[in-house]
Amino acid sequence: MNDIDNSKLKELMKDSSRGMSENNQKEFFKELSNASLYLPVDLDQEALNLNQDTLEKGLNGEIPITLSPFLLKQEDGKTILPLFTDKDESDKLEHHIFVSIGTLEIAKLLVDNKDIYGVIINPTDVDGVGISTDSFLGFVGSTKIKEFSDFVVKNSRPLKSESRFYLREVAPLMKQMSKDGIYTSELPFNVSFKDNFDENCKYLNILIFPRGMRFLYVGNIGEFSDSIFPPTLKFKLIEEDGNTFTWKCISQELGPAKKRNNIMFYLIAIVLIVVIIFILIQFFA
Repeated sequence: MNDIDNSKLKELMKDSSRGMSENNQKEFFKELSNASLYLPVDLDQEALNLNQDTLEKGLNGEIPITLSPFLLKQEDGKTILPLFTDKDESDKLEHHIFVSIGTLEIAKLLVDNKDIYGVIINPTDVDGVGISTDSFLGFVGSTKIKEFSDFVVKNSRPLKSESRFYLREVAPLMKQMSKDGIYTSELPFNVSFKDNFDENCKYLNILIFPRGMRFLYVGNIGEFSDSIFPPTLKFKLIEEDGNTFTWKCISQELGPAKKRNNIMFYLIAIVLIVVIIFILIQFFA
């Protein structure tokens, strides 16, 4: 396993147990956005029977093998994904198989494993940093906008009926950032089916999405959200009552992934129509 250099990230994590300063937090997430981390993995029985050379090719992504993330269980029952900044830290865990992984791949893994509550970077270190899944997805969605948006679009599905979702805020940011009653989100939009997921945030946004809007349900990913809507979204403010704002989503412009899928659908449909016409011509000739 070749070592990776996360010395600056590790330096920023020092004294995190006492809380990072705002400036250190910004620098930490900036550094994390481009970092590769070590993820402990388990192999299936077939992979365990491979010889060392073949196994190394599989771990390097040269050939397909089945890998499952090694997970930790906290005392409160929450499932955590452990990650490590370097070999010195990973050696502290009694687990000998690790792969390097970037933040976008980590986000995809979290979406695919809906029971994971969050990640801990260097869980065996006093300066380890924990990030809830919804916060991690929000971070990746804001730093790798195109890649994560494409992923959300590709894996999204349409709402079967008009539905309400909820977003609580410490401050009324949606209202403050709207223009003439219209709020536009160009980032993946994290929301919840539940209206009481964070009572400490006194501002409640009720979001009405019409049937057919595409979304990705990612499960219980923390305290703040359970679903992601791909950008770009436009909301119209239709009612305001104290600290509660009701919005209706009036448009959703899907990213390139869904557009590519739509183009492919139409191309296939055209080919099928041509084939059917050809068969009919041959039949009636």
